[in-house]
Amino acid sequence: MSSPFLAIEKNESGESFISVDSSRSEAKFPLSLSGAKEVGRHLRSIGASNWLVSSTLDIPGEYGADFGANELFELINEGWNIGDGS
Repeated sequence: MSSPFLAIEKNESGESFISVDSSRSEAKFPLSLSGAKEVGRHLRSIGASNWLVSSTLDIPGEYGADFGANELFELINEGWNIGDGS
């Protein structure tokens, strides 16, 4: 499996989200603290042990987030470690 690619994007309405694009699926999650954890759980559920990230993840504040890149990455990793909770 190729590594999933994570990015922060905006939809037509101007709402920001975290996208996960992999060979197995495409998914979108809210640009929020809980959304970041969901990203991690999703990565675990598709069997990803590593992933690539866009430089947009380094600047979540420019997309309207009230948290920084370090917190974003920590929460993605926390979500991956939690997995699907099973």
